[in-house]
Amino acid sequence: MPPREGVIVAFLGLLIVFSAFPLMNTSSLAPHSVNSNHEIPYTIHDFATPKTVFLFPALGFHNIIEECTLEETSSGYSFKANTTEAHIRTRLLSPIGLSRWIDFGFSYDGFLHGGTVEFRVLDKNETTQLFPDSGYYNTTSLPSGWVEGSFYDHVGVFGGPWTSGDSISDAIIVEIRLKRYLKDDPIFYGFAINYTTSMPIYEDFSIKDHVTLTKNCTVEPKGIMLTSREDDGEAIIGPIEFENKRPDVLGLMGYYLGKGVYVKAEILTDSLTVIPGFTLLESSSVNTSGELKYIHWGDKNIKHLPGSVNTIYIRLYIKANGEIIPIIHLLVLEYSTPPQIDSVNVSKNVIYRGETTALFFCLKDREDPPENLQIFVSYKDPKNGSWLKTYLSEPLFSDSEWLVVFSPGKNSSVGKYLFRATGRDSTGNYSNEIILPINITVLNCVPSPPKLMIFPSTVHASSDITVEITKPGTDYETPEGMLKYNYRYYVNEGLVREFLNSSLKSDTLSKGPYKREDRVRISVSTWDGLNESLPTIIDLSVENSPPTLLNHPKSVSLMEDSSSERLPFKKWFSDPDGDALTYNFSTSSGVDVSISGDSIVLVPNPDFYGNSTLYINVSDGIDNLSLRIPVVVLSQNDPPVWSHQKDITVMEGEWAVANIDASDPHDGEDVNVWSNIRSVIPGLIDGVNYISYPNGTFKLKATNDMVGSHRITFYITDGFYNFTYLLNVTVINVNNPPERPVIKTSPDKHLLVGRVKLTLSGECWDPDLKWRDNLTYIWTSNISGELGVGKEISVYLDPGIHRITLTVSDSKGFTNSTYVVIVVLKSPSSKKEEPRGLSDIFVYSATLLLGLLIAAIILIKSGTLKLKKEKNNSDEEKKSVEDENKD
Repeated sequence: MPPREGVIVAFLGLLIVFSAFPLMNTSSLAPHSVNSNHEIPYTIHDFATPKTVFLFPALGFHNIIEECTLEETSSGYSFKANTTEAHIRTRLLSPIGLSRWIDFGFSYDGFLHGGTVEFRVLDKNETTQLFPDSGYYNTTSLPSGWVEGSFYDHVGVFGGPWTSGDSISDAIIVEIRLKRYLKDDPIFYGFAINYTTSMPIYEDFSIKDHVTLTKNCTVEPKGIMLTSREDDGEAIIGPIEFENKRPDVLGLMGYYLGKGVYVKAEILTDSLTVIPGFTLLESSSVNTSGELKYIHWGDKNIKHLPGSVNTIYIRLYIKANGEIIPIIHLLVLEYSTPPQIDSVNVSKNVIYRGETTALFFCLKDREDPPENLQIFVSYKDPKNGSWLKTYLSEPLFSDSEWLVVFSPGKNSSVGKYLFRATGRDSTGNYSNEIILPINITVLNCVPSPPKLMIFPSTVHASSDITVEITKPGTDYETPEGMLKYNYRYYVNEGLVREFLNSSLKSDTLSKGPYKREDRVRISVSTWDGLNESLPTIIDLSVENSPPTLLNHPKSVSLMEDSSSERLPFKKWFSDPDGDALTYNFSTSSGVDVSISGDSIVLVPNPDFYGNSTLYINVSDGIDNLSLRIPVVVLSQNDPPVWSHQKDITVMEGEWAVANIDASDPHDGEDVNVWSNIRSVIPGLIDGVNYISYPNGTFKLKATNDMVGSHRITFYITDGFYNFTYLLNVTVINVNNPPERPVIKTSPDKHLLVGRVKLTLSGECWDPDLKWRDNLTYIWTSNISGELGVGKEISVYLDPGIHRITLTVSDSKGFTNSTYVVIVVLKSPSSKKEEPRGLSDIFVYSATLLLGLLIAAIILIKSGTLKLKKEKNNSDEEKKSVEDENKD
């Protein structure tokens, strides 16, 4: 889009004042009256002619004659038909921030038979000619060349005081006169004027053309004002070009500004679009009257515009309250001034390592508020002279001042620290670095004193004094293992010993420098190599020294029933203070004590042996000393004793007890007893029929195997004495019945046929046989009666079923019996007989089978009865054993 009316388009100081291009999407020239002259509007073109490079739109110009004699054609501007002269003037050319008018350039073609292109420069009032001194300047003879990067057919250089310095004309009008021959058809392409700008720019709006657009505003001699009764308005100032170094800050000064009445600014590109980051929303407000105040966009200034931006417009937004009409009198683009350190204070001038102190800085800057400034602080190390920041915090802004905390660490140098500082504003300007008029002294931290314990807790003239550090001192800078200690000892306020810079945590003051009732002071302090802590002090009073113990017997030994023992007791004690000693003696039971001169006499009581104690109490009149000496009375060994048991006679099956009861009642020694009873009396079973005890006593239950007389030898000893003792034990036999006999037959058959010799033999056991008891064997049959007497008989039995019984009796008449069944059948006749009838055969066979059946029944019944009898015998024997164990 073309710039609005009154806009001067510029790039690096180049004004394309008038430029003609081939037509493309352009409208026809429409002259209209401007101050009784005709104005030719300009049009933006997007291309250039082959002879020149024009990248910027032409400025409007107007004719100073009744009718414009130029018209736009497809290739440029040409004379209208039948016209030979064109006389035009530009609008006011007034670049903001003008520093110098430099040179110019014209491009035209087609003046083949003569003609001229001339111009002159007038001041902004069109009353004074600035260039040339008089008349017009003819360009037709000028050489071609470049103006600010663009090629022109004719270029020249301005001259005169109006181009620069104090006499520079801040606005000009260029008047151009073109002449031709009618037979020529020249084309005028355009011209350019080159200039430079510089900073600072002080725009007071005296040239209204510097204000491009307004909304609800007017440009008055006093400045830009809101239209009456408007609450807000806008004004766009520009274009403003940056050639080399762009300005740092934008400042505004106005009147009638205050609460609710202010002005803000935003920055536009040359196409009037807002540059991001420089909007009205981000802009600070100017609401102070009569003072130049600077606009900020957050922490940004004009200096922070993108590097590609070389031409800007400034939109001012003016806010009022409907009652007061504010005036914007001055707009300033300039370089910032460096900030100044206005004042500095410190919270503490003297600190210890590990402590902190605060430095407070007040900074002032013409353009920036305090919060947009920065402070840079460093200190000079007093040890090596280096400027450092190690112990300084990052600056913190609070309550209109900057706070920097100084925290020297445990390894920091001790001494006086100097500080220097410099300020920096938001544009990067630094103040001069200054040495601050303050210093901070850092002291070594004083270590803490140790905690002590004294041994002994009560001091005597005869005792050493040992000091032990129970809790070491501490120091911020020094590890515990590197701390040292200073020990000092005073007696009655006089220093008697000093042990300094010791790494030991204990020390001893040997006895000697003090006596009873002296005052002793012990002082121990911590030393870190630079400073000594406050001392830990313990005050003591030397107390009376109690009697002391010298060499003395650790124990005394006496023999039972021996003579007395003399002991020189006075050699055992002394008193460090030389006091006279008194003694008191006593003993525990068993020993008597008496004094005989410088000795004591110990005598054991008769028959006493064992341990006793001698007690001695010694006194110097103030303190006592007690001594205990063990007294051992060694025994004379006594033989063991035992009960002399009478000889024992016991019936078989009864229990007997032998009370030996061996012991050593006098010496209390263990007595060992053993005997040969196991090899003398047979059949002893521990826990069944024999129980023995360590003291020799025993119990036994007499069995049949033990019948007879036995001599037992006992061996008794206490380890010193050995004795033997004989005991006779007699077991009297009690008659026992014979056991159930056993029958054997030969032949070994229970069914016999015919007349067969049968041999019967019996076996029977009686426990009394070994004691010369006799057994009698009697055989009987239920058919034949008594068969015989003796352990073995031979008989011929008649046919039939025989129940043969064996009865065994001992000499006391006790019997036991058993039986066996023998079936005897008739033998068939040897002579052949006539066969009998079936009835005879049946009777014979039945008889035979019946006999066999009866024999089987008898055998089975006999076996059952035998089993029952054996079971009953077993139960009776078991019950008998249990009864005996109970006994």
